[in-house]
Amino acid sequence: MAISTLDQAITGLLPTYSLFRNIANRQNNDTRILYSFFSPGVQPSAASGNVLLNSDAGAIPFSNPVSGNTYLAGLKVSPMSNFTLTSRKILMVDRLWHGLLSSTTSLQTVNSVTFPARDNNGSTNGDGVYLAIEIGPTGNDGAPDWGVTVTYTNSAGVAGRTATVLSPYVQGFSREYRWFPLKLQSGDVGVRSVQDATFTAAIGVNTNIVAYRVLTQLYCQTTADGTGVADVVSLGMPRVYNGSYLMFVYGNYLNSSIDIASSFEVTLTQG
Repeated sequence: MAISTLDQAITGLLPTYSLFRNIANRQNNDTRILYSFFSPGVQPSAASGNVLLNSDAGAIPFSNPVSGNTYLAGLKVSPMSNFTLTSRKILMVDRLWHGLLSSTTSLQTVNSVTFPARDNNGSTNGDGVYLAIEIGPTGNDGAPDWGVTVTYTNSAGVAGRTATVLSPYVQGFSREYRWFPLKLQSGDVGVRSVQDATFTAAIGVNTNIVAYRVLTQLYCQTTADGTGVADVVSLGMPRVYNGSYLMFVYGNYLNSSIDIASSFEVTLTQG
């Protein structure tokens, strides 16, 4: 039975999971750049059948409930460096699928497998599932300005739709660990599958295409120690489907070179 009261949410709380992530010396060329905290050194194979599960390396671990559901009940983020930032945005996402793209300007056939049943409705249709280009470890620090066009099938089952990199993320260098969300074609609210991708310029090795669903966003301001906290009420208990690969995407709002380092406390509840 799904949790419907605060008492049930409290009763079902799991032990808090703590982790630390660090990406050293990230130089921003734009004040709205996002970075991926996908575990450094973990890379997918070629873009095709790479579905992600909570048992895979780099995920925030949890056990699927024997019965009932899992929900996000608490989140605390404490930046560990450079408290002079005006603000930081943390996205907690479920990473459904990813694949490695080649450093070429030729059309690349992707033909992703069916994504797992973890969209907004717990189905494979893709409602609320979005795409990003992620620069992995040892990504090219000197790549030129670039763009990408991805052909996909939307959550309504319409094929031949196109997604592009959101401006202004196309500007400047493509440094490792950066996360570039893709803008879906007008009217689309999600992605069911990916067919192909074409870059306007070769941007270096370890370039991933990722399908993901956002569970929540948290802002860390420069008050006190810059810590951001959300509880079961303010989060609204977003559903964490069985097998969800939970990870963080980090937004830094300052044009400078910094170490991106944060500690995270994640609390789930089941019932």
